[in-house]
Amino acid sequence: MPGKIYSIHNIVLAITILLACISCEQPDDKANHAYSLFIMTEDANEYVLQTNLLNEGILDQEKNGILLNTQNIGRDLIVKNGFYYYLNKKDGVFYKYTRNKNTLQKVDSVVISDFYENNYSWLENDTLLLLGSDREDSIVKYVKIATADFSLTQGIIAIEKSLPAYNALSIGFSNVKDDKLFIGYTFHIYNSDSYSTSDTAFIAILNYKNMQVLETIKDTRSTFPGSHNLIEPATFKNETGDFYFLTCPGVALGNNIEKPTAILRILNNADRPDSTYFFNISASPINNHAYSIYYIGKNKAIIRSERKDLYKNWNEHWKVPHYEFYVLDLTTQTIDKLKLPLDKGTRRQCVLAEGNLVYISINSDTEGNNIWIYNTLDGSLKKGLALTGHTSFILRMDKLN
Repeated sequence: MPGKIYSIHNIVLAITILLACISCEQPDDKANHAYSLFIMTEDANEYVLQTNLLNEGILDQEKNGILLNTQNIGRDLIVKNGFYYYLNKKDGVFYKYTRNKNTLQKVDSVVISDFYENNYSWLENDTLLLLGSDREDSIVKYVKIATADFSLTQGIIAIEKSLPAYNALSIGFSNVKDDKLFIGYTFHIYNSDSYSTSDTAFIAILNYKNMQVLETIKDTRSTFPGSHNLIEPATFKNETGDFYFLTCPGVALGNNIEKPTAILRILNNADRPDSTYFFNISASPINNHAYSIYYIGKNKAIIRSERKDLYKNWNEHWKVPHYEFYVLDLTTQTIDKLKLPLDKGTRRQCVLAEGNLVYISINSDTEGNNIWIYNTLDGSLKKGLALTGHTSFILRMDKLN
């Protein structure tokens, strides 16, 4: 009799363990996850993976991911409320996708011809503003899309073009406040063998209702205000609504490396940039350029900064680990380095802040591809979720909701 009880106990235990294992795998089959990861493998395939956990566990792209057709979607996408938005520049169509088991399924689409987006911002929860140019010349265009029914309005913005020698421009940021729209931009020279940026950051202030330019402010302390924010962020708003933006003159964006990377701001109660605020990132102790900034709360932010002594040329910039992460105090303008492995991969969306925890994705040649967890209360750092298989780069990390 005791033997039968022991046997039944073992069977029940085995069934319990099996059900527990099944339930552990179940979240990967659900449509509603908390986070989305976009990765590239050693053979240059790209995958989207969704997960509910960043603080622990292991994900393999072949077992857990969606293999992407890179002709239809790339890493310069927008993630919002469980959907993926992407402008396919080859066919001139803006798509809305959702996850359906092991594929991304098209939900809706709309034609936006002759348009290359540089920048986006959400005007409301379901209204998207895209800013960019056309294919032939640098005419600045805007597109507003109601993502519920995919209706749109579009038009041209008469941006001041005061540098005729430059043959291209970039929209680096957009910020709507009350009845005004602030647009940061700059000019470039593109040649077959070179690329450079002007020495001026331009900020246009528009009447948002009619998209007419009211004033253009020029700042020569740095250049390239903002960034291509479909790939990496360079702006944020703090708890009081103050708008901060990073300038990006480094070799990977502006290629005007004599100018400093800096942080500037537009206060919530002001209608023009704060001329008294200039946080010089390229000064000591960094002495390098940065390309992205992530707000983590309480007037602190994290930047991802290059180490120019660790790569030889542009061809090494994307594949050699040389990026460091720093915590910035925006009030005191002080900088503290995080003790993380050197990161690689030019231009990434790689930091998410949730309460007192900050998740940072690292592509390390020595410690693998992991999500690290920074605790803002005690300053501790530890490894969280690991990416296995043939992962080369975690290119972006987004909240789905």
